Amino acid sequence: MKLKDSEGEKTSEKITHDIYESITFNDIFDNSMEAIFIVRVENEKKFIFEKFNKAYEDITGIKGEEFEGRTPDETLPPDIAESVRTNYMKCLIKRKTIIYDEFVPVKSGKQYWETMLTPLFDKERRITRIIGFGRNIDLRKELENEYKTNELRLESLLKISQYKAGTNQEFIDYALKQALLLTESKIGYMFFYDDSAKEFTLDTWSRSIMQKCTVRDPQTKYLLEKTGILGEAVKQRRPIIINNYQEFHPLKKGYPIGNAPLLKYLTIPVFIDDKIVAVVGVANKDIDYTDKDILNLSLFMDAVWRISEMKRTQESLIKAKDQLLDVQKLAKITRWGCNFETGELNFTDEILQLFNIEKPKGRVFLNDLMPYLKSDDSKRVMDAINSIIENQLPLDMEFQFMINGSNYSALYLKAVCEEVRDGKCAKVSGSVQDITSIKEIQQKNTVLQEQLYQSQKLEAMGQLAGGVAHDFNNMLAGIIGNAEILQMRLMDETENSKIVKKIITASEHAANLTKQLLSFSRKGKYQSIPVEVNKIVADVISMLEKTIDKKINIEQALDENNPVILGDPIQIENAVLNLAINARDAMSNGGALAFQTLSGGDNGSVQIIVKDTGSGMSDEVKKHLYEPFFTTKERGKGTGLGLAGVYGIVKNHKGVIKIESEVGKGTTVFLKFPKSKNVTVPNEIAEGASSKLGFGNIMIVDDETAIRDFTSMILLKYGYNTTAFKDGESAIEFFKKEHKTVNVVILDMIMPVMNGKEVFFELKKIDKNVKVIISSGFSQDGDASDLLEYPNVAFLQKPYRTATLLAKIEEVLSDK
Repeated sequence: MKLKDSEGEKTSEKITHDIYESITFNDIFDNSMEAIFIVRVENEKKFIFEKFNKAYEDITGIKGEEFEGRTPDETLPPDIAESVRTNYMKCLIKRKTIIYDEFVPVKSGKQYWETMLTPLFDKERRITRIIGFGRNIDLRKELENEYKTNELRLESLLKISQYKAGTNQEFIDYALKQALLLTESKIGYMFFYDDSAKEFTLDTWSRSIMQKCTVRDPQTKYLLEKTGILGEAVKQRRPIIINNYQEFHPLKKGYPIGNAPLLKYLTIPVFIDDKIVAVVGVANKDIDYTDKDILNLSLFMDAVWRISEMKRTQESLIKAKDQLLDVQKLAKITRWGCNFETGELNFTDEILQLFNIEKPKGRVFLNDLMPYLKSDDSKRVMDAINSIIENQLPLDMEFQFMINGSNYSALYLKAVCEEVRDGKCAKVSGSVQDITSIKEIQQKNTVLQEQLYQSQKLEAMGQLAGGVAHDFNNMLAGIIGNAEILQMRLMDETENSKIVKKIITASEHAANLTKQLLSFSRKGKYQSIPVEVNKIVADVISMLEKTIDKKINIEQALDENNPVILGDPIQIENAVLNLAINARDAMSNGGALAFQTLSGGDNGSVQIIVKDTGSGMSDEVKKHLYEPFFTTKERGKGTGLGLAGVYGIVKNHKGVIKIESEVGKGTTVFLKFPKSKNVTVPNEIAEGASSKLGFGNIMIVDDETAIRDFTSMILLKYGYNTTAFKDGESAIEFFKKEHKTVNVVILDMIMPVMNGKEVFFELKKIDKNVKVIISSGFSQDGDASDLLEYPNVAFLQKPYRTATLLAKIEEVLSDK
């Protein structure tokens, strides 16, 4: 139903008198597709909702009975109630139909309506009611706003494209200003983003931020991992909107005191070829940011960035040209040319600087330079020049050229034929560069590559040694374990028992060798335990006696006080062994190699002294003693890592190294370590000693059958119940069911499919208090060291003796 303003008061009176009471009106009211409502007029300021049709309820989702009999102030938000009353009063004053747009509350929020109000008169021409008609015009408003936004965006793009900026930075600053206008925002910023460094760099921010920000020396660089909302646009690769910034939000990380306050916030990533190159943020729009703001800002910034890229390219080209000239000077490279018909050379002024010569008064010819070529290069240069003349082949060569009448420099010459006459090259042009320093660097690189090769070879040998040692330890564990079982059964057979004991002793010697292999593969990991220096020296001598040339006589003088230091026995042994090997190599014709230990020196220090009667070292060699890869040995016979490694080990133990050497008289090396106070070396477990019977249930998890078998047999003999498993999966399944009855788990570290570390954490999930003995052919400083940080965990080095095994179980069971 449509009422026009032109009908005036007479029409309204007729509606009041006839239509309102008629069946026809009720039919229209009830069946209309548009929302219809009736308001009763109490006085010029009081209006009461009287009736709403079904269409109103369907459109708004609000039941009429919620409003009927109540005033706007009682049913609507204050701002909307005031607007409604104002429009009703306008209808009363004008006494005719009025049409206007307004926000109407609905169940889901608000809708934009076109509302028509018509006054209804009684017989005395008093307005007793107002009838209203409303329809949703959200779509129309959206289209109108979109049209305006598109106009604004196009206008902004036009301004951007026509803006004459002196520099790219000025252009970016202006673009941000336009972005604020486009999104109706008050503040904004733009950050460049470096994906390789995962870092943001502030490019520009709006002046309004500067006016409100009181932070001293504001930060301009941010790592992606330390950002909050700023970084989310990059992490999620999408725009982020927060329309209630002051409320809690899980992505926010706060901002510095004095920073410009944020109320509503929008940030977008800027893409170039699917790569994020920048992040733009705007804030504090009067109304909420929406997807339209995202679209407008994204399209605008895409165009801005492409224009900016073009401007940056232009600036880069100008800068590159200037830099090229600078680089040519620094690189000593310049242009040259030659007219072969006349032999005349032409060149730039830079070539005079390159050769450090004065500008010639007359013309310069090719033949004038030939005497300055190194004799070996003269024929090569002339052959190359003849080749380019006859065959027009490019000239590309290196040669030696005398500069300043004495020294030769390496020059790199390039040229191509520019003009051909009668089948021969008449003119060439090209470049010439002084590459003397480059050739020196290449020579150094060759040396470094060789050193790198040696280092990589050592690393590979270390990995191989570690693997061999592990496998060998597993085999030795089976040999020693079964030999001990046999020894138990042969208690009364003296001769056979002696043979078995020899097997055990030989196996232990082999275990000591694997210990050395493991130390070689440790890659610098250090322990800090009490170390007997006399034992270290004795072990080294024991190894040397089996391997060193018999022409070298080994002597020792060990301190009877048996000094102890705090450190890593394997690393210290390696240091002494390296010194011994160097001494051996210096005595190719034989000599004396002496070892000495001393205590009670400066500040109670402990010394290890290694002395040889070898060839000694010159003063020049002594200058490079501790340089990695420096060696005086033949290629392939030395890495140059020996003394450098010794130096590193001594320094890591807070010690001092001193070397005395004289050519033809030998070398003496002093290693001085701080003495450890109140530190004693723990007693070793006496093997073969009787052990008391134990009790409890032990799980053995090891992929080696021999180790599972002998460990089970030994533990059964000493009173324990055992259950053995060849892999981690079956052990875990058993532990899930029986973990309450298991007292200790002996767990191998290296197993196929599921290694010991993985099994350990699965056991921990089932029972966090599980007691575990980590058993490995590798040393304790490998993966096992991480597990030893947990409670109720001990380490058992393979191969192990019966007494060691039993002692370790007792230690774990007693929670020591």
